[in-house]
Amino acid sequence: MEALTLILLIITGIVNLICFIAVLKELWAENTLFGILCLIGTFFTGVGGLVLWIWGWCQQELRPVMIAWTIGQVIMAILLVAYGAF
Repeated sequence: MEALTLILLIITGIVNLICFIAVLKELWAENTLFGILCLIGTFFTGVGGLVLWIWGWCQQELRPVMIAWTIGQVIMAILLVAYGAF
């Protein structure tokens, strides 16, 4: 059971990373400075990812990616609780 949970955590982590990169790419194309600030903010404080997530939900053309990213985050949180990380 733990191996299955770990595999699912890895898969949802990859999905979340792909969605993060897709939204960051769109932000970077629209506003390079804000994209750089979100990337730096993600690495140093983690707040950049939250800002990017909120910005992505405000963009109509990114709705499918944001739905996948949100579902991935929810599944990852549930798996982390089931795996005993919290």
